[in-house]
Amino acid sequence: MDDCELAISGTHKDFTTVFESKGGLSESEKSQLKKGDLIVRSMEISKGPFHHVGTYCGRSEVIDFAANPDVQQQGLPRLMSASMTYVDGTVCKLGLINFIKENPFRVLRLKSGTSEEDFDKRVTMAMNSAPKYNFLTNNCMHFAMGLLKK
Repeated sequence: MDDCELAISGTHKDFTTVFESKGGLSESEKSQLKKGDLIVRSMEISKGPFHHVGTYCGRSEVIDFAANPDVQQQGLPRLMSASMTYVDGTVCKLGLINFIKENPFRVLRLKSGTSEEDFDKRVTMAMNSAPKYNFLTNNCMHFAMGLLKK
């Protein structure tokens, strides 16, 4: 899968768009979510073309991977300089509303489907891992794609 396509455009050839929102989440939209759906939202630290990706886990939870908060607070230049090296990453689950934060977002679903049982196992393993973050080679999109691999 070409992660750059997802990072820049917020879409991907292996996924179908379930719905898009300019911010907020209606009950109707929430009822359409399935485990393994990608939630692609605008990045808070950048007004540019980049997107942040979390993966819906069910029960209004999203699993997320990012550079540690101290690196994030230093802004996009620090994250991009992290492309030359690896920094500590953080894997966590957030409430769906806390992940979206009123940002515009879209929900993508893997066209080939996702085994919920395999997905749940990968989420459990990920929650107990301590991966390193790299802006180019091991970021939120790589993490999300790894949760969905067959």
